[in-house]
Amino acid sequence: MLRKTRKICMTALCACTAAAGCMTMAAAAPVDDAYRAYYDFLQEQVDSIGLPANDVPSSELPQYDFPINLVNEEIGYAQLTDFNQDGIPELVFGKTLDATNAIGGGFVNCVYTYQNGKMVRLAGELPIDIEYWGDAGYSYQMTLSSGTDGYVYMVWKIDGSGTDRGGSYYYTLKNGKWQEVAGFTMRFHPDIYISQDVFSSTGEMSYFYTGPDGKTTELPHSTWYARLQAMTSGGEKTYELQNNLNTTLSALAKRIDPKYASHYRTPSSWAVAAVNEGIQRNIVPKPLQKKYAEPITRAEFCSLATSFYEEVSGTEIKERAVFTDTKDKNIEKMGGLGVVTGVGEGRFHPDALLTREQAAVILTNLSRAMGKELSAAMPDFTDRDAISAWALEQVGQVQQAGIMNGVDQGRFAPKDPYTREQSIVTMMRMESGSTVAPTRLELKPEQEEIRASTTTTVHYTVSPENATNKTIASWTSSDTKVATVSGGTVRGISEGTATITATTTNGVSASCKIRVTPQYKMSIAAKHLPKTVNCLYLKDDRWDNQDVDYVPNDPMVTGKLRITEVVPKGTHSSLGI
Repeated sequence: MLRKTRKICMTALCACTAAAGCMTMAAAAPVDDAYRAYYDFLQEQVDSIGLPANDVPSSELPQYDFPINLVNEEIGYAQLTDFNQDGIPELVFGKTLDATNAIGGGFVNCVYTYQNGKMVRLAGELPIDIEYWGDAGYSYQMTLSSGTDGYVYMVWKIDGSGTDRGGSYYYTLKNGKWQEVAGFTMRFHPDIYISQDVFSSTGEMSYFYTGPDGKTTELPHSTWYARLQAMTSGGEKTYELQNNLNTTLSALAKRIDPKYASHYRTPSSWAVAAVNEGIQRNIVPKPLQKKYAEPITRAEFCSLATSFYEEVSGTEIKERAVFTDTKDKNIEKMGGLGVVTGVGEGRFHPDALLTREQAAVILTNLSRAMGKELSAAMPDFTDRDAISAWALEQVGQVQQAGIMNGVDQGRFAPKDPYTREQSIVTMMRMESGSTVAPTRLELKPEQEEIRASTTTTVHYTVSPENATNKTIASWTSSDTKVATVSGGTVRGISEGTATITATTTNGVSASCKIRVTPQYKMSIAAKHLPKTVNCLYLKDDRWDNQDVDYVPNDPMVTGKLRITEVVPKGTHSSLGI
């Protein structure tokens, strides 16, 4: 079997103790703040899957003559480790980056810490190789070791079970700078031929040492091993860095405000229905679909108000107002409609938290802009005297309209911050209720027949054209052993036919059939091709991600492939069963 070669970025990063002469860290922030910062960072990384890479500075990317648009593919690991024993852990983090143009990819490893109220990226490797690669079957280990020179080293070990089978890179903090100290690699050079009757695999192992100057030298195994031992003479502590994201998130959630963690993804029970409706109707912007119990900023409220206005009215806001302290288009749109006026002297204070009385004024103005004037009324809250004079009438209007209610004991709490979920709920209460329901759904797959392991997209059309909510609530497959579906993307699993069904939020459904055929196209490299090749079953699942054409010692022959056509190098060979 041939496997696509995958070359990845290997980084080793470490922190060393004060006794080892490392630079002094900045004054640490409270540990609970650090835990929350890490929690936010990891949640944001989860949300970034499928989006352009956001934690790889452009200066760290190699310069190529062709464009490479890296996107976040998956998170490999997230490990908390207190390197310098100051009571505040560091976050060791890594993720794969894929290239949208199918030319490159790689893995980014980095270490973050929390200093002076913000996340600080202590170090990260230059992606040293960008090349097409296949499966993600690599395991990662982080080991802290003490060397004979008195330094504490971070050892980054990557097991790819392929041509680069034992890569280890050593980093430490010397002279105030993060730097690579040495790299130790083993490379297997195969000489493989597979035929109908003969299994053979020959090759040799070579050992390479990469010094601080970046030069790589091939060494005898004894010399290579002696240098390796010198780096780890003081004992080792090993951390497995594989699929531990959720474990780390759970550990962080136990150290931060329980309300913050519990409502990061899920709104309070009283807000669930309104929030879900707002999301389904594309009213709630993506950045506001989390941290529901957190206060909303003035800029975020304007983004919600703009989305609500344009979605409900079906028209884009053309008017614009100019503020001196922001270029946010949503603020400019709300200003253009007269919904917001700023804080004076041409300023808006976009990042300031929105208060409850400010929200009442904006909601009243927004309702007017949408053609629904709220009836005049005065509030009867027990803390009415605490409401600012410029907001008193508007608070009465939203109270009478049932848009905003009090908080407890008859109070309005006008100066309290307004939360994201409160903002969404009150925005949805302004809806007139005049919606057009979908009555028909049509599905059209790009391909009605696909091979196993390949995908196709199912496009859909919702009728009537002016339906208010065209969201597909669910995608299902009649047989997930044949094909799976997620968001309209169907992936073939094994031979057979599966019925793909989509359903709108109001229950209108439609189906289409996808036929899956076996995956039997492959590339075979050999001087002389036999008429048939054996199909192998490999007991050790690590071989599923083998970088080279490799025959293990205990293969099981499960079938034979007959070669029916051979095409020139650079294109796919077509084989039939």
